[in-house]
Amino acid sequence: VRIMTKNAQPYIIKLLTLFVILFVTFPVHADMTKARKAMAADDFETAFKEYMENARMGNMFAQYIVAQMYARGEGVKRDMREAANWYGLAADRGHVKSQNNLANMYMDGFGVLQNFTEAARWFKRAAERGNYLSMASLAELYQHGEGVEMDFDKALVLYHEAAENGVRKAMNNLGFMHFGGHGVQQSYKLAYRWFSVAEFAGDTQGAVNKFDMRDFLSDYDKSQAELDAQQWLADHPDSLKKIEEN
Repeated sequence: VRIMTKNAQPYIIKLLTLFVILFVTFPVHADMTKARKAMAADDFETAFKEYMENARMGNMFAQYIVAQMYARGEGVKRDMREAANWYGLAADRGHVKSQNNLANMYMDGFGVLQNFTEAARWFKRAAERGNYLSMASLAELYQHGEGVEMDFDKALVLYHEAAENGVRKAMNNLGFMHFGGHGVQQSYKLAYRWFSVAEFAGDTQGAVNKFDMRDFLSDYDKSQAELDAQQWLADHPDSLKKIEEN
């Protein structure tokens, strides 16, 4: 009988690891494929069942989808508490969109008790991972001092980064900050410019805000502000990309 040498042991370990990958991990991906096909076919009940199976196994993407389906009532009765629970599990595992969505639920009090401190905590985690929607929402909390100490400077930095990457809400809120002189010198012209930026980027609220300012500036100043807005958009092409909601 041949006795296994110490030198052979690492190879055995590698083979066992490969076995685990092939026979444990692979079925999870197969089930996810089935879930995606069911979702594409609008077979939400089957999709929910398959995603839930993977979610219970700890797949953070499946946990995120399950949360989405609970929030929308797709394939399962709408339940915002369950949505928050599954977003929380995925968020803890580092799923950025889940972190942003959980933060929104804490900010609005959907499925959880309203808690601005928790909202800020999750927005920060998602913003640190580059989620521009979270940056804009965190900026709002800094602007109003909700869940964090009021800090106009931090709000402005976050709004600018989010605006430069396509978040229309950030463009509008920069307009409001200039309109009210929050952290910046008060300027109706700059407020009008930011509302124009939002409008030209395709945001209807920007157009409404701009219309509401029609009597605050001369026609010449409004025209100049619009030219400045067009130039800003040309200088920041990423601002025109569409940021998908989570």
